[in-house]
Amino acid sequence: MRLLAFAFAAALASTPEVAAATPPLNLSALPQRCRAVAMIPPSTRIADPVLSARVSAAACVVDPAVAGVPLTDSDASIQALNSVTAPIIATLDEVAARGSLEWKIVALYTKADILFGLQTRLRASLPSVSQDTSLEAAAEIERRQQALDRKLEPWQNQAAAAFLQVAELAQANPRVANTDPVLQYMVRESIQYTGTPQTPQRMGE
Repeated sequence: MRLLAFAFAAALASTPEVAAATPPLNLSALPQRCRAVAMIPPSTRIADPVLSARVSAAACVVDPAVAGVPLTDSDASIQALNSVTAPIIATLDEVAARGSLEWKIVALYTKADILFGLQTRLRASLPSVSQDTSLEAAAEIERRQQALDRKLEPWQNQAAAAFLQVAELAQANPRVANTDPVLQYMVRESIQYTGTPQTPQRMGE
């Protein structure tokens, strides 16, 4: 997913209602490849490494979780993706609810990025239209695309809401990302997506 690896190297969803009903990731039961990024030093006495472990784990397990789901434009595929990603989104919602301002931004942006990534995967499952595609086939592909767009609206709305929260947090706290290029990127992307007017006191000033 587009900036996740960079973000976690530098620092380091379902709606809140879903997150409340869905347990977050069990860090002790992560796939082998994700255990290292979720390690917390035994001497830790501050929250940041704990928050980092949760966000890093959430990002790491997306691909393994989705790998076992047949990606199609069917209702069954969407339901299966919702099921396997629910603990991931719940984990990010937990970090957004309990973390500092910076971690709220990271968790919310990551949630939106994952949800957009899921949409991209499903849209890519549809056949493409070429010069060899018959008119009948092209019309059927278009019909399926429109139907899929409607099915993906919940993910789209959740992602848009997360981006809006990031933009609003940055507006209320314009200095939040001044010293962190990762947060700068996340805020800038969120503001660009939502079209939120920028405050006079912008990052990097």
